[in-house]
Amino acid sequence: MRFVLNSIPPRSHHPLIKALTLLLGLALFGGFLTFGLGILIFSLITSAIVLVISGAWITLHTWRLKRAARKWKKTAHQGKILEGEFIVVERRHHNTRPPG
Repeated sequence: MRFVLNSIPPRSHHPLIKALTLLLGLALFGGFLTFGLGILIFSLITSAIVLVISGAWITLHTWRLKRAARKWKKTAHQGKILEGEFIVVERRHHNTRPPG
């Protein structure tokens, strides 16, 4: 008993057609492999660049914060006093109306 699919056309038995089909299949496989590796390498390089830039930004940001904290500690202990008259302003909720 032989199983036959009607949707697939019968293969050619000519050796030149078989060789050309094999070469076309290998070329397609090579193209897919090349583009796949190219996309993989591109994504690895892009992720490495993003990782390096974000690491440098975090390091610089942390260094600036520590530097500002040290600078603030030095100036905070000098004891500058503000003199004069001040008015205390109470905070109100946005939904309350002013008196009057």
